[in-house]
Amino acid sequence: MKIRHNPVPYIIPGVLISACLYGVFTDADNRIGALLFALIIIALCAIHYFTRSLSFTENSVNGKTGFIKRQSLTSPLSKIQYCDYSSFLCFNTIKINAITGTYEFKNMSNAKGFVDVLNEKLK
Repeated sequence: MKIRHNPVPYIIPGVLISACLYGVFTDADNRIGALLFALIIIALCAIHYFTRSLSFTENSVNGKTGFIKRQSLTSPLSKIQYCDYSSFLCFNTIKINAITGTYEFKNMSNAKGFVDVLNEKLK
């Protein structure tokens, strides 16, 4: 089972991108600046989305968090002590405590289902 970052936090950057693209088509003076700003936001959101994932197989759990402040989790299921889920509104956190430390994965899609299935495997 593999999950990725939740797309809900990208609503505000999407609105900014739409405003920039509107400026590209309506304002002749600032077209290049608005287009560059929109492309930078798109690139940052894509990097943010594709560098965060969490998965497990029959034998191990693998996860990547972030691009700049990167944590990488690779641990066999036997070395994981617990997996915890917490949420507030549409934001959630998965905490996985392995032998190498505690890892937090924030705003993942289908987080509750992932934690339930992983905790079932840990029993």
